[in-house]
Amino acid sequence: MDRMPASHLAPPATGTIQTIASKLAPRTAATQLVARKRILDTLQLADGAKLVLVRAPAGFGKTSVLVEHFHALQRAGIATAWLTLDAGDNEVARFIAHMLAAFGAVDPSLAQATMSSDAPEAGMPVAAMHLVQQVSAQTAPFALFVDNLDVIHNTTVLGMLRMLLDTLPIHGQMLICSRATPDLGLARLRAHGHLLEIGATTLRFSVDEARELLRDRGALTLSEDQVGRLHQRTEGWAAGLWLAALALRERQDPDTFVASFTGSSADVADYLLDDVLSRQPDPTRRFLIDISVLDDLRPAPCDVLTGRNDSRELLSTLERSGLFIVPQGQGRDSWRFHPLFREFLQAQLGAAEAAALHAAASRWHAAQGQPVPAIEHAIRGGLNDIATELLAQHAEPLLWEGRVRLLGRLFDSLPAAVRCGLAPQLALIFGWMLIFTQRYGEALALIERLESLPAATDDLAVITKAQRALLLTMTWQLDGAKAIWEQTLGQIPAATQPFAHGLQHSSYAFCLIATDRFDSALEAAAAGMPSHHRTGSSFNIALAACLESEVHLTQGRAGQAIERARAVLSTGTAHPGQHVSGSTVAAAFLADALYAANELPEAKRLLDTYLPMISDIGSPEQIITSYRCLARIALQEDNPARATALLNALEAIGARHAMPRIARSVWIERSRIAVLGDDAEAAAVALRHAQESGCREIGDGWATGADDVDSLQIATLRLQVHASGASAALSLLRDAIRDAEGRGRLRRAHQLRILLALALQLSGDLPQALRCLRVALTFAEAGRLMRSFADEGPAVLRLLSKLRPGAELETNPPLKTESEHPMPLIDALTGTETKVVRLVAEGQGNKLIAQQLCVSEATVKTHLRSINSKLGATNRTHAVALARRLGLLGAG
Repeated sequence: MDRMPASHLAPPATGTIQTIASKLAPRTAATQLVARKRILDTLQLADGAKLVLVRAPAGFGKTSVLVEHFHALQRAGIATAWLTLDAGDNEVARFIAHMLAAFGAVDPSLAQATMSSDAPEAGMPVAAMHLVQQVSAQTAPFALFVDNLDVIHNTTVLGMLRMLLDTLPIHGQMLICSRATPDLGLARLRAHGHLLEIGATTLRFSVDEARELLRDRGALTLSEDQVGRLHQRTEGWAAGLWLAALALRERQDPDTFVASFTGSSADVADYLLDDVLSRQPDPTRRFLIDISVLDDLRPAPCDVLTGRNDSRELLSTLERSGLFIVPQGQGRDSWRFHPLFREFLQAQLGAAEAAALHAAASRWHAAQGQPVPAIEHAIRGGLNDIATELLAQHAEPLLWEGRVRLLGRLFDSLPAAVRCGLAPQLALIFGWMLIFTQRYGEALALIERLESLPAATDDLAVITKAQRALLLTMTWQLDGAKAIWEQTLGQIPAATQPFAHGLQHSSYAFCLIATDRFDSALEAAAAGMPSHHRTGSSFNIALAACLESEVHLTQGRAGQAIERARAVLSTGTAHPGQHVSGSTVAAAFLADALYAANELPEAKRLLDTYLPMISDIGSPEQIITSYRCLARIALQEDNPARATALLNALEAIGARHAMPRIARSVWIERSRIAVLGDDAEAAAVALRHAQESGCREIGDGWATGADDVDSLQIATLRLQVHASGASAALSLLRDAIRDAEGRGRLRRAHQLRILLALALQLSGDLPQALRCLRVALTFAEAGRLMRSFADEGPAVLRLLSKLRPGAELETNPPLKTESEHPMPLIDALTGTETKVVRLVAEGQGNKLIAQQLCVSEATVKTHLRSINSKLGATNRTHAVALARRLGLLGAG
């Protein structure tokens, strides 16, 4: 059998993500040339805003304003943190590392705790959750400054920023600079008065400020008319004014210059930059043009690209002359160009010159052991052969580390023709990346191309089959995936293909669980684990280990599922070289099990932290369960708007990836919510949408964790029980219970038994209903499946209270337990409020309560808010339980 070269088996790079100190402090050159008092006064009065957004095009002085405010807060004794973003921060782990380091300026203990790890990249997700907790726990005022947000396009990174905004305490504030409008939920912040926006209109220089800039700072002798005309033609654009000031220093006839100073801001920038550059000596001009290909202007690569040995001295001289070179960091060892100046300089290069310079930069970075910038320079220079050669050397270790988003950025930067012509071995890595980043259509096209190659080696053919099987698994074609996995068992060599070998066993195990072969599934997962450890792939290690957690939960053992998933989460990040994805997988499994066990606060904390990453790299199953759990928790918190938003977001993910499986789960959940809200008509409509979602049906013998207790069958039976069809549903429920028990799906059987108990009660057989529910309660207590009752709604909880008073509160507690928040001394309820509580205890909705009390529904809601406030309750169910405990529901 032909083998792939063993050179691809080099262990993955285990280098940690290094934070760049210059990103953690304001740019030293970004100080104000003119004091912007009116803007600074506005910022000083904005301490009530969660977010201050300074948004304007380049050159409007956004960063300068925030730097001044940063120093003003420091002088006032306010804790401050600063982070300047760059394109590399679109990689999640790098962003988290720098955010942690930045916030260490506010909470030094946090920075020390996270950055002392031997593998900081591995610990990022756990550290991110710790960061969220620390941010929300701050008791003193602080401000977090984030510059250059417009370079961020990764939705996961933006999701993390939204999460940080949501957790900010009342005395915390985030201040952001951006050229574009960021996707941070601005409408919601604006509606709640939590947003201060400073835009280009506010940032434009007034005539007085322009006069100060040109005359005082620029040391120019200009008349009022000349100042006014420059202000008018630049429209107060700070960069344009300053560029004009620099050019005017060399002009003997300022009036002629001002008179010829016309055009749009872009034209003005081009003209002035050209004028400034043309006045530099030839060697300096050549130096500036040559080094414009570099992102960071460090002396060593500048020397290499220009053939000089004095780049440090020249860069320092150019900085002092104000020639649009900005220092980075305190070490005076790195600079950068003003973006507009850099773009202009790059435009002076011919294609051949640019290619040669990028080639030199690529070689320098490669020699320094920096493969990613080496690849980037090769791609920018159009040096596709060099770029693909470097990718062939370094892409597989990056894949093993789970850095699939970075790989996606690199592959996507290649011309389409190059991507279509990748050598088979590199194309396979491209294919794994496409699948893991949920680009299923592109992955299928690549697989079909590889399958059509006439001279494919045996290894290439079998690995291509493995990619097809994984793709089928991800797109809910489990029967086809299982058939391929069984066909290729023993054909993927662990010695030369450990990544594919481990994936084969994990994915096959998932298919076996879906067909109720639980013991065989665990054996298959264990057989692939040595290969996972060999590659160090955190995603695959966690996935294989968490399949055991899924088996426990499916068989009704939520406690053991929690223990297993928690162990994976705690140990998964200790493996050197791991990426965020491993902990993300474990968090998704753990949150699902915690929810089943009714441990909602911890489940919520996990999902609030990990949801952006689960959306980014999770499987469809993990995405479904995570969004659904958070939506249900939002309903428990009496926040239906957030629940709706979460389900809508989940539906959008399904539409974006053409996954009707996700759409069906969303409609099933909407049906459940409508049923429990006594809206049978809406529930039926939602159920019809679920049936018509276009989701491919595999057969009755298949089920996964996402639909084990939330299947179309259970949703149909639930609606039948609640919609006056309880008697007819009895035999169907008993058949379904027998089927679930026969398949070993004891959690499903338990959920069906709860519905059976409710159907018996509604059919008039209360004694049998209580006997049935007693069996369910005994099973739930043994397996810690206490959330199962509350998920079937108030009717089941009322029935449960007949079986054992107080049990309904045990199965549907508030998110904040009474031990954590002692019950306050309460004011006496009014007579009307007491009546409202009694009616709520009887299961009456607001509309019926309003009719009985002859008041409006708005008045009923006012009474309920007063009752919750007096009792210290978090929702109506909690209020009833507390009122009963306090003896407030006696006869009356």
